[in-house]
Amino acid sequence: MAIRKANFAIADDGSKTYEGYTFGRTWNGWECPYFTKEIALEMMKEFDNEDQPAHYDEDTDTFVYVMDADDPDNMTDYYKGEDHDYNGETIHLYGIGVMGWIWDEIEDVEEEEE
Repeated sequence: MAIRKANFAIADDGSKTYEGYTFGRTWNGWECPYFTKEIALEMMKEFDNEDQPAHYDEDTDTFVYVMDADDPDNMTDYYKGEDHDYNGETIHLYGIGVMGWIWDEIEDVEEEEE
């Protein structure tokens, strides 16, 4: 499946857009974006709060997002890094919120000319 760059935002919350990658897959009509470590770190910094702590675990190359810190089951999402081929190069991406968050694609990002 071909991968391409795009911009994404969490639906209906007026949040910032994030540059990511898509394989064109959706979940219940929502996008399934993947992000570079740099973008994912920025996202986790913005999303991290007392009720929904978020961080990067360097030992496991995984972003950890706790959906509800007060939940006795500690509803936690884990997003491990994966290698993908993009224009003949390997890029390392994280599927932050894939198949669980309500991401919208905002607009295509222009491809860099090679």
